[in-house]
Amino acid sequence: MMTRTRYPTLQEHIPTFVRIPKGITWNSHFYGPDVEFPWLSLGIDPAKARTMFDAGQLYHSEDLEHEFKVGDGLDPMTIQELNFLVDTLNAKVKKATSSDAQYNQKKCKKSLVKSKQIGLIRSWRRNFGHFE
Repeated sequence: MMTRTRYPTLQEHIPTFVRIPKGITWNSHFYGPDVEFPWLSLGIDPAKARTMFDAGQLYHSEDLEHEFKVGDGLDPMTIQELNFLVDTLNAKVKKATSSDAQYNQKKCKKSLVKSKQIGLIRSWRRNFGHFE
């Protein structure tokens, strides 16, 4: 499925999708063709993602971006609402941990950049969502 794109180079805060027909396996998880490849939340180095994009393994797609919009409700939130959510999550983590070291290891980090904060929350949920 070839879809519209207006970005010939990797844009870090726009979703990327798998272009190659055989898909990509990353950390034992398979991402098929035309499926979102969340390299940023997977912790992949931007230089590596840029190489994959330049090699034609990944691409941006306006059509697929709307189709694969994440349904966690974070995108429409303001940075203030996101930071309030982080404070709420961290209060739950504080109650569930027994030491400051354990709390610091498991708390959700904060950012003043909205897209980065969304990524931090999604990453935290993937790793420590059981505290929520």
